[in-house]
Amino acid sequence: IRQRNLPQKWTHFNCILLHTPNICYLFFLPGNCREISGCAVEDEHYVLKCNLRNNTSIQNILANNEGNITWYKHTNSKSKVNISAEENSRIAVNGDTLEFWPLQLNDSGEYSCTNKSTNVYKCFFLHAERNRDISYNFFKILMTSSAIVSICIVFLVISCIILRIELVLLYRRMTRKDDTVGDGKEYDAYLLFVNSSLDDSEENEFAFKTLPNIMENHFGYKLCIFERDVSPGGAIADEIIRCLEKCRRLIILLSKNQISDKAMYELESGLHKAMVERKIKVVLIDFTLSKEMIVMPDSLQLLADRCRVKWEGEKSYSLKSRFWKKIQYLMPAKPFKHNISFALQVLPITSPPVPRSSI
Repeated sequence: IRQRNLPQKWTHFNCILLHTPNICYLFFLPGNCREISGCAVEDEHYVLKCNLRNNTSIQNILANNEGNITWYKHTNSKSKVNISAEENSRIAVNGDTLEFWPLQLNDSGEYSCTNKSTNVYKCFFLHAERNRDISYNFFKILMTSSAIVSICIVFLVISCIILRIELVLLYRRMTRKDDTVGDGKEYDAYLLFVNSSLDDSEENEFAFKTLPNIMENHFGYKLCIFERDVSPGGAIADEIIRCLEKCRRLIILLSKNQISDKAMYELESGLHKAMVERKIKVVLIDFTLSKEMIVMPDSLQLLADRCRVKWEGEKSYSLKSRFWKKIQYLMPAKPFKHNISFALQVLPITSPPVPRSSI
């Protein structure tokens, strides 16, 4: 390499070629510095080892004089600064080692170690390059934040699954959503009571009084009840089909008694329109446990659990119980105002029935 201002002469430098994964460095070592420590990475612990003991001629002398080793850092002005072993310092001197806690970019440069007893001198050239990886503290914070966010997401998903009915009903009330506009239907639901016996007064009370009164007078739905809304004189089969065509839902109330011929035809016609023609959706109310039913049609067993609503006795008396919330969830969305005064007058729903012995 030709030196400036000396056109006819050549100056010799000590040089070392150092390879990194992405860059090739060519270092020119000044003066008597004949060793390069390597490319260190910032923000990491790094150690420079003097290794003056490799000189066998003075090995025995230095063995007892490590405390006499002095470290220097050379500056651009060809002067050197003594590195002292100060407490709580980032750069620590420990005998024949120089430790960086941690290494920084401005630590790059020429270092030397000298033993005062023997005047043995050794020079190092340290190159610190920027850390391309994330630090340990940042990685720890990142992993902790990711874990917290993941737990929050899982908790939010589980909460949405558990409270999906309440959330859907809240969304309907806030947006005043109406699914009945422009569908050409007259009734919100066709009420089908699968029971041929009038002996069970509790079931009849619920099917013909409690359920219609609550759904129509409190929740604002319009039900189609065959015995009430169909004029006599026509063919029963044709009237059933005509009523089903006008309804958006088919509410099936199961009973433990035998199914009448009329109820069986209503059931078959309604399920055909729901499962084959896809013109109506089914809401199945389990007022009686399925295992207590004398006859359980196979077609009802194919219905998914999401369209089933189970009456749980005293737990379902309140209008704010999960039974009535799921009924609203399965019914078409439509804006309405709750009739509070009517709800207070409905004794069988707002409070459990009083035993006859206490009257």
